[in-house]
Amino acid sequence: MKKAIVSYLLFHSLLCCSLSAQTTVTGIYLSAADYINNKVSFETSLDNKTKIKLNTFVNKPYITIINNGKETRLSKDSIFGYSDSKQINFRYNKEDKRFYKIIENKVKVVYSTAVPVLTPKGNALQLTTRYYYSNTLTSAILPLTNNSKK
Repeated sequence: MKKAIVSYLLFHSLLCCSLSAQTTVTGIYLSAADYINNKVSFETSLDNKTKIKLNTFVNKPYITIINNGKETRLSKDSIFGYSDSKQINFRYNKEDKRFYKIIENKVKVVYSTAVPVLTPKGNALQLTTRYYYSNTLTSAILPLTNNSKK
């Protein structure tokens, strides 16, 4: 009887995990409304052959979407952001050409991003996480300070 219960629990937990893995959806949000409604365009998932390249390392002005070997380019200025494979959402800021991780979307929207900063000796750059906010999903992204927390 114990073996049957353990087997049932194991099977049930594996089934739940596999179902949740199948519902992981990533893609591009074309607008803030799409983000609010969790509506992605150019959806990628485990069973989809669509890949999205953000082109952030070389800082190209477009993202590349590859679907079944065919490339499509979208201007970064024409999108709101994206959802990655870990279900983390990012907003693209047209002002400084950077993606910001959306940490919280409540009264204010709180973001973080990695910023290159000189080391104390001033001889190298290291990435440091900085925090930002905006009053709405479409308003300017500003540095988060003690004064802005009010």
